[in-house]
Amino acid sequence: MSGWNILFFLSLLSAMLLGLLFDSFDAPLIGSDGIACRELLSSGSDDDTIPAFLLLLSAPAMLRLFRNGLYFNWVEWMVLSLAIAPFVIYLVLIPDCAHLGTNIAARNIPLTLIALSLVSLIAIALRLSGPDQCRIRPPRR
Repeated sequence: MSGWNILFFLSLLSAMLLGLLFDSFDAPLIGSDGIACRELLSSGSDDDTIPAFLLLLSAPAMLRLFRNGLYFNWVEWMVLSLAIAPFVIYLVLIPDCAHLGTNIAARNIPLTLIALSLVSLIAIALRLSGPDQCRIRPPRR
C-alpha cells in the first residue's frame, strides 16, 4: 500500500470518527441565536446527528481497498461524491437550527476538523487520480 493510499485511509478514518463521535464532544452545533441545538426540544435537537452521515465514507474506503495500487477512476469519484453529498447538503441546506456561518464564527473545533479532513480527502483523491486525468486526450483511431 502506497503512502498516498495510507493518507487517504487516514483522512477517511478521521472524518468518520469525528462524525461518529460528534455527539460526545463538548462543542455542539449552535443556532443563530447562540443556543445549542441539542437543548431545543421541538426542532433542531437532531441537528447534531448530521455528522453521522460521514459513516457513508466507508463505501469509498472499501472500494479503494479493493483497487489498491490503481489510479482513481470515475466510479470512485462518484462513490466519494455520493458519500460526502448527504453531509454537505444536509448541513448547508436543510438544518432546523444549526447554521453553518454561525458555527464557523463560534469556532466549532470538531466541525472545523471535519471540514479539514474532507478537504484533505479530496486533495489526496486528486493526487491518486494520476498524472493524465486532467489532460484532454485526442480521440483514438
